[in-house]
Amino acid sequence: MKIKNIDHLIENIKKGRHEYKIILNGNLVSRKFINLEDNEDMFFIINFVDDSEQTIKKEELFNTKITNIGKAMQVGALYLDIK
Repeated sequence: MKIKNIDHLIENIKKGRHEYKIILNGNLVSRKFINLEDNEDMFFIINFVDDSEQTIKKEELFNTKITNIGKAMQVGALYLDIK
């Protein structure tokens, strides 16, 4: 399922859906665990490729210097990772 925008992402996280994938150039895939922090204004992210962790503010989701999640949503490349 393609994630259309930040509200759609939050809606899916609240349903307990935490694993997402970004389809990169060349059909490579970047998998991520995304959860909301208690105040729902922060996201906790684990990047499966290198096991790195981030906690970022909602508005930082679209800062490409911090993460590629927002950009992936904008170009239609963020998906719920259904196994």
